[in-house]
Parts: sequence; structure tokens; C-alpha cells
Amino acid sequence: MIIKHKITDEIIFEGTDLSGTNLRSANLSSTNLSGTNLSGTNLYRANLSGTNLRSANLSSTNLSGTNLYRADLSGANLSGTNLRSANLSSANFHSANLYNADLNNADLNNANLSGANLRGANLCNANLSKADLNNADLNNADLRSADLSSANLRGANLRSANLSSANLLIFLESYKNNEAVNDFSCIPIWCGGLNLVVDKRIFAQIIGHILSWKCEDISEDVKKTLKDLVPFAMTTHREEIKENINNDYI
Repeated sequence: MIIKHKITDEIIFEGTDLSGTNLRSANLSSTNLSGTNLSGTNLYRANLSGTNLRSANLSSTNLSGTNLYRADLSGANLSGTNLRSANLSSANFHSANLYNADLNNADLNNANLSGANLRGANLCNANLSKADLNNADLNNADLRSADLSSANLRGANLRSANLSSANLLIFLESYKNNEAVNDFSCIPIWCGGLNLVVDKRIFAQIIGHILSWKCEDISEDVKKTLKDLVPFAMTTHREEIKENINNDYI
């Protein structure tokens, strides 16, 4: 339904069927498009900043290069959608369906992707720094060369995800004297972390973290195996990890 606001004359498209429409480069900033059917629509390089797209159907839509800064896409269907190089910074994708979506080179800085379905999504070269991926499903997602620095990955399903050359920088307050570890980015140790694909840089970083831990009830054989991993862990680019490898293994 198209409604005009009594005071501002703002056009509200709430619940309207706009599927298959050509809205290339359209200015729909701050428009109410909640529940709208935009499946198969061409919104290439459109301005949708601050737009309300809650529960909208955007499946197979062309949103390449589109500005969705601070847009609300919570609960929206974006399966198979083209979001290449889109500006999605600070956008809300809580519980959105992004199954098999193409987010190559998209800017998702500070975006809310908590609980989102990102299974099979292409996130190569995407900027996910400071993004909230809490409980997101990234099963089989392609995250090669993605920037996940300071991202919240708590509870995320990363099973079979490809993290080669991804930036998984973990900010550390301090390892020394068992002080608090302030980590905003994490790899799950439940089954959601199985079958990850990582590069040597990330693998050395992970091994270095393991070697910084203290375990008092492991056998001498296991301890010897861990000692053998020290030279590889020392190839990490993270100096604070090198400095905090447990003396029991050196």
C-alpha cells in the first residue's frame, strides 16, 4: 500500500509489490519499505540509506553498489541477492536471510548480522570490521581476504567456511599474569568451527594462542608434541603471542 504522510508528505510503500521494477539509481533514502516485495528488482547504485526494509523480500535483487548505510533489513529475505561493493555499514541485518548472497567487497563495518543466515554467502574482500556476527550461520561461507578485525563471532557457525587470508585480529588487553583477555573476535571451539579453511598466517596465530595456555594434567608425550609446534608458532605476525608462549614448551 502506498500512503502519504499527512504532515511531511513522505511516501510510504509499506507492503507494496515492486517486484521486477527498475529502480536503478533511485533515491529512496529514509523511505518506509517494510514488508515490500522487491524480489528481482534492479536497485543498482540506488540510495537506500536509513530506509526501513524490515521483513522485505529482496531475493535475487540487484543491490550492487547500493547505499544502505544505517538501513534496517532485520528479518528481510536477501537470498541470492547481489550486494557486491554495496555500502552496508551500520546496517541492521538481524535474523535476515542472506543465503548464497553475493557480498564480495561489500562494506559491512559495524553492521548487525546477529542471527543472520549467511550460509554459502560470498564475503570475499568484505569489510566486516566491528560487525556483530553473534550466532550468525556462516556454514560454507567464503570469507577469503575478509576483514573481521574486532568482529563479534561468538556463537557463529563457521563450519566449512573459507577464511584464507582473512583478518581475524584479536585485540588483547594482556596475556601476562592471567589478566583479562579482551577479545572481540573468536573462532568457535564447538562443531561450528570444524572444517575451517585457513592460511598459514592464521594457523600459526591459533597454534600460538594454544601454546600460551597452561594445562597441568597433560602427559609428557603431549607436552613434547606441543614443544615441536613452537617453531611454527613463532612464525606468527603477532609479537604479543610470541612473547607469551608458555615456558613449559620452550
